[in-house]
Amino acid sequence: MLELKWGINNKAITVVPNPLRNTGMSALERRSPLEGRPLKLAFAGRLTAIKGVTVALHTLALLHRQGVNAELHIAGNGSRRAALEKLAEDLGVSKTCHFHGFVNDTQDFFSKMDIALCPSIRESFGMASLEASAAGCPVIGSRVDGLPETIREGISGITLPYEHDPRRYYGSNIMTQLPELVYDPDTDQLRAPAVIDPQRLADTIGMLATDQQRLDNMRQHAIVHANRFNDLQQYGDQLLGQVRQIMAMHEGQTHHDSAPLTS
Repeated sequence: MLELKWGINNKAITVVPNPLRNTGMSALERRSPLEGRPLKLAFAGRLTAIKGVTVALHTLALLHRQGVNAELHIAGNGSRRAALEKLAEDLGVSKTCHFHGFVNDTQDFFSKMDIALCPSIRESFGMASLEASAAGCPVIGSRVDGLPETIREGISGITLPYEHDPRRYYGSNIMTQLPELVYDPDTDQLRAPAVIDPQRLADTIGMLATDQQRLDNMRQHAIVHANRFNDLQQYGDQLLGQVRQIMAMHEGQTHHDSAPLTS
């Protein structure tokens, strides 16, 4: 994004990924088999347009039409909560869509879920995706911006392309609430924001729901993948190292600029 939008030389950029917030990596707790109980889908984040919760609700409605016994659990608050609750009623899914409000312990929340949804329109990194993975909850998310960096494709989770105009689900005024451009990892280019297809998301969920072994494997790999981001000491060392390097470069430049001129 920095290189494509602002023309910054990528050689001058060092990426230090955000760490998990001391989750204390969860031992994998085997969930009960899906047979005979609802498939538990989870979302955690701010309830704003950019997070794509509207897509998750449409997906839940599609799953019901396909005969999938599923429920959606939403952790978080935000400006669109009332609108989302109304949409759940309009779509006929209010009885299987649970708004939990702010949840302090996201690891406990995700540990009770089967699949986490991150259908974001814009997502610079994706801490909720990592928190879900750390709890052994595979993630299905948008292939946009930095979100794919939190998922091992097809192993710890799945990313989906974003392909529909947001106005299709949010109305004509939504574009004023979205960034002008987002990063497309598939093309390594910037493009207008879009949303993932609820039908594609429903089909992907349905595929995992009928393959218990693959879902169990993804849970194990999700924890392993999240563990890569669970070293706060390493994060601090890397960040401090970069700060020291920048300070040394600045100090060297200052000495050079202040050196006396000789004839």
